[in-house]
Amino acid sequence: MKTALILGAGIYQVPLIRKAKEMGMRALVVSTAGNYPGFKLADQACHIDTTDVQKIVQLARDENVDCICTTGTDAAVRALGVVCDALGLPGISENAGVLATNKREMKRRFESAGVCTARFREVSNLEELRQAFDLFEKPVICKAVDTSGSRGIIRVDVADDLPHAFDYVMRATRQKYFLVEEFISGVEFGAQAAVIDGEAQFVMPHGDILYHGKTDVPIGHYVPYSMSDKVKGLVWTQLDKSIRALGLTTCAINADFILRGDHVYVLEIGARAGATCLPELVSTHYEIDYYAYILGLSLGSKPQARFESRNPCGNLLITSKTAGSLDRVDVDGNGLDIIETVIDHEHGETVPAFRLGPDRLGHVVLKAATEEKIMEDLKLLGSRIHVKLLNGRS
Repeated sequence: MKTALILGAGIYQVPLIRKAKEMGMRALVVSTAGNYPGFKLADQACHIDTTDVQKIVQLARDENVDCICTTGTDAAVRALGVVCDALGLPGISENAGVLATNKREMKRRFESAGVCTARFREVSNLEELRQAFDLFEKPVICKAVDTSGSRGIIRVDVADDLPHAFDYVMRATRQKYFLVEEFISGVEFGAQAAVIDGEAQFVMPHGDILYHGKTDVPIGHYVPYSMSDKVKGLVWTQLDKSIRALGLTTCAINADFILRGDHVYVLEIGARAGATCLPELVSTHYEIDYYAYILGLSLGSKPQARFESRNPCGNLLITSKTAGSLDRVDVDGNGLDIIETVIDHEHGETVPAFRLGPDRLGHVVLKAATEEKIMEDLKLLGSRIHVKLLNGRS
């Protein structure tokens, strides 16, 4: 029996853990101690921080793992690369893992490789932040270099907000610095992709449904995302340049772009599949088993798939405007082609008010016959999700 070392035990790693077990593998699941749902599914749960590289390498050696994999999180990607190097496993290198998880190093590589990306400055104190703020047109984006899920990112419109922004980002990062980027006004969208031996196998652009807080946080996505053939070509070109700049060899990819005029700007490239149900959308849209495909990549099997657009589909997170104890979640799916509904919390559990991706209470995935219909159905679904709290609020 093969052993799959899966980094992360959160809600977005649960489908990967389940799929590994369905494929007849032993699921060795690693995360810090906590009430994470992936631990309940694991054949063996190990309470190790996914950033503790040396302990994870030793575990991989001791357990003689056959593959290492993650999804939905950047925190574990460097450790994944280190293990691949140390044990000779398929995947990415440690260097690629560092470049894909430290936004400063990523941006430096993008600039040197001619990737179209926003200008930036590194800052480590308030005075440097003020100087960077004066350098760019307003607003600017302050961004932690070592976080994901929209943590540690804040937009600043006026100089008076700089002290708050500095404190906000520094609380979110483990580093002594962060980035200030020029704000690229345009249409933001994402894409899922996969690379084998340095060559992209597919690119699936997707639209984003956003929650507007300190920064925009995705609470849903939809496919297909209409764009001209010219823009599609630009997306492929910039993705290929990014893959080479970061030295990505074999992995899933989560990409963020902005379209402004005739330019496609690369915001970030993650060396793993996206969160917020994006692997489920790849599976539904192309009628493939994407979690099995991702595990196949980690095993070095070079899985084959026909990435032909088939099903318009989308998803929404279930969220609460206020914190409290959960009574129930009602989802009215009448007339909607819902293919999956997941509720993360049980009756009586404390749930957070939504601010960032991890504050989700669950998700719904659905498909439709046409692109226009999926947009209509997502809007309708949003009005039919009702969260009830025991204190009577929702």
